[in-house]
Amino acid sequence: MMEKKREFYSLEASESVIRKVLEQGGTFRFYPRGRSMHPIIREGKDCVILKAVSEQVKKYEAVLYKRRNGAFVLHRIVDKKDDCFVMRGDNQYVKEYGITPEQLIGVVCVVEKDEKRHNTCALYYRCGIYVWVKTWWIRKPVHRVLSLVKRVLRRTRRS
Repeated sequence: MMEKKREFYSLEASESVIRKVLEQGGTFRFYPRGRSMHPIIREGKDCVILKAVSEQVKKYEAVLYKRRNGAFVLHRIVDKKDDCFVMRGDNQYVKEYGITPEQLIGVVCVVEKDEKRHNTCALYYRCGIYVWVKTWWIRKPVHRVLSLVKRVLRRTRRS
């Protein structure tokens, strides 16, 4: 099977085109970079498709937004305070506060993993994301314990 050609380009340079395409009802497909959304979205492997931001953006949706410093970020909405969103990456523990609706660029509507398309509106996907987001507090201690076990095992193998 022939692998799809991936084009790399700057979101900064394409921002106006992305916004225009989404405003006109189109979609935008790209391969996110970074590990903040791992394991739901894996860098270099998974592709996301964005659609326009609706007036009723929902909790647990992943959105592409632009920080005030100009950085583009793909994170998940974990809460809403007043008129601002609280965001966090799926692989992170720290929340980011104060994201305004004007900063939102697009909402993830499809995640392509291993040549399978996962519609983010599907019940199985929404349930999985709900569990993942709600269990964020347990992942850090579990990760620490697993890291400790791995270190102990490595040391015992060397002996």
